[in-house]
Amino acid sequence: MESLSNIRREKVLAAFIFSLTAWALLYLWLYLVHTIDEKVASTTLSSPLVHASITSAVLAFIFQKKPGALRELAIIVFWLVLIFIYSIIVFNILLNTVPGIYDIVFYYECFLLIVFCGSPVYLLMRMI
Repeated sequence: MESLSNIRREKVLAAFIFSLTAWALLYLWLYLVHTIDEKVASTTLSSPLVHASITSAVLAFIFQKKPGALRELAIIVFWLVLIFIYSIIVFNILLNTVPGIYDIVFYYECFLLIVFCGSPVYLLMRMI
């Protein structure tokens, strides 16, 4: 019962914002996948592991003991975005090509896998 009484509005709001952000990121991914006419069921992001990771991250947001989990996770995701953009630029300069839609979808899927599978791990380590 202690853990249920420890749930505050800020924690539920952080979990809600994370859920909305996850939905928006997955919706953009779905749009990109339909743009290249790929089957959604054959992709890694449609696996139950990703959905379980998002659910466990939302629950971890709710049961956090220290405040500021969403802000810290947003900072980590911001740096991941910068690292991915830098990697895309470096790979395409080395290959001397311009990234196409297939490359963008591939990099975006990799980014989403790292974010969605890494978020619950970070939040669970933060609880310790």
